[in-house]
Amino acid sequence: MFAKKRKENFLNFVPMLNPEFEFSAENGIVVVKMLNKGFFNYIAQKFFKRPRISKIKLDELGSAVYLKIDGVRTVEKIADEVLHDYKGSKAISLEQIVSFLGILKHNKFVEFDKKI
Repeated sequence: MFAKKRKENFLNFVPMLNPEFEFSAENGIVVVKMLNKGFFNYIAQKFFKRPRISKIKLDELGSAVYLKIDGVRTVEKIADEVLHDYKGSKAISLEQIVSFLGILKHNKFVEFDKKI
């Protein structure tokens, strides 16, 4: 009668970079370029001198995660690699990495189209 809701494991999803956003990396820090479009952004650009393209600078951990996204690795594989890279140098948890990927998804910088 009632269909059971199937829960998906987020660690099995494969993140893919959104091709709508360009990015550059200098010294391991990623800067994502976001085009500000829409009516309210147009008004802000004309009257308040807001930039047409915003540059969003990611922190060290965010940049490490962002650079590992290739459309093939799962969230679990990316997290394992980042945790291995930072082992002993900083206290980084799986929750931080998953939370960051959720923020990237919310801001449409990444998409999760594929899953295992």
